[in-house]
Amino acid sequence: MSARHLLLPSPALGRRVHVWCFGDVGRPLIVFPSNAGIAHEWQHSG
Repeated sequence: MSARHLLLPSPALGRRVHVWCFGDVGRPLIVFPSNAGIAHEWQHSG
């Protein structure tokens, strides 16, 4: 499975946010980290 890391600007937050994209095919899924979590938390914990 492929993984890409992106830093996207967020005018609402006033900073750049980390976004991870996994896979090449299938249904898209959006996962948010837990409170005060890190962007790649889901990759390691599920």
